[in-house]
This record gives sequence, C-alpha cells and structure tokens, in this order.
Amino acid sequence: MKQLSENKTKLSDPICGLLFSLIVLTFGSETASAAPSPETIKGNGMIAYVTDGDTARVHLPEAVVAQAKKAARIAEQRYQRDMDLERIYEKDNMLIRVANIDTAESVHKDASRNTKAGKVASDFANTMFAADRVRVICYKVGYYGRPICDIRSNDGDWAEIMIRAGYTKYITKWGRHPDSSRHRSLSQAQAETFSN
Repeated sequence: MKQLSENKTKLSDPICGLLFSLIVLTFGSETASAAPSPETIKGNGMIAYVTDGDTARVHLPEAVVAQAKKAARIAEQRYQRDMDLERIYEKDNMLIRVANIDTAESVHKDASRNTKAGKVASDFANTMFAADRVRVICYKVGYYGRPICDIRSNDGDWAEIMIRAGYTKYITKWGRHPDSSRHRSLSQAQAETFSN
C-alpha cells in the first residue's frame, strides 16, 4: 500500500507543478509583470516637437538613443525590412510612438488619411507636451522602427491624458501594456472616459 501512495505522490507532483505554472501564466504576478524586460530603455529628456497625438521627437542622452537604435537594428532584422532608422534615430533625439494609444491621423504621408479629429488631437498634444521635460520608458520597437514608449511629464502620462481627453482608447490590439499597474490605469481611464 505504501508503494501505491508514493506513486500517487510522484504522479501528482508534476501535475501540481503544471497546474501552478498555468495559474501563474494565466493571471500573472504583480511583481513579475511590472518588472522591466531586458529590452526596456529608459531616459530623461525633453520634447523636441510633437508630431501628432501619439508621436513625438524627444531629445535624449546620446547613450539612450544609441541603445534604442541598437534594439531597432535587431527589430529590422526580425521584420526583414528597411525601417529607415537614420530618419528615426538621430544623434541625440529619436521619434517615439506612445505605447497603447492610436489617435486619428493628422500628418500621414497619405494625405487622404489625415482628419480634422487628428488635427485636433495633435493640437491638444502639442499644447500639453511641447518642450516638456519628460521621462521615457521604451518597451519594444514597432513594425515601423519607432520605439514604443511611455512618455511622462509633470503634466502626467501622455497616453492616459490622451485617453481621458477622449482622443483615443486604450489600444491592446498588439498587446496590453507590459506594466500591470499601467495596464490597470489605462483600462480605468478608458472605462471612465468611454463609459457611455
């Protein structure tokens, strides 16, 4: 009888381990999901100019730009396409796409995609963030070669401000925000702004 009991324990240990792993993967861990990934790039800088409601060129230390450009070269190989990185990454500044928002277009090279709503969102972002000192936290490089980042100033978090102002929703089409606390904040901002 003792032998049967030991076999049950041995069989149940891997099952319990698998079950525990599935629970952690499904629900995540606050600490694990909030921790920056090895690809996270951070820096303090200043908005050079606001391109539109979800994009800006930011002056940053050269080392930060170089680190981001290195990550972009890896992404360029992964996507197997020329991303025109010299246009995006200059010596001490880079063009940043704000994470998890997507405002209407206002300066798209295909002029038919530009809208009045995009111009209004762009003007609002410019009023809020132009020349602000900022903290950027970049999580990945997007398909078009731009770093995907949070931009935070004394005015607040760019994405959350644009959501609360009604210019965009919290976009999770390409994945939720990697920081679980930011995910909750952006989800809450969307729920409070677009509750109707």
